[in-house]
Amino acid sequence: MDLNEIRRDLADRYPQWAPLLETVGFREAPTLEPADNDGRTIYYNSRRMKYYTPAAQTFLIAQQVLHVQLAHDQRGA
Repeated sequence: MDLNEIRRDLADRYPQWAPLLETVGFREAPTLEPADNDGRTIYYNSRRMKYYTPAAQTFLIAQQVLHVQLAHDQRGA
């Protein structure tokens, strides 16, 4: 998984996400299946992510970015 490539791809596709992608944290979390967030940081399991295609990896990270952007952790959703 090339996290920098995924971040660049998402910023190119969705320019409005560029500021968020610069401020949100990304951390390796070897016990996750395959990604999660806490509202400020996106956690990912690179060992699990390698089983997904690059497009699926981008989708999984994008999904977490949306959760952060929509503040789902604060709403309990």
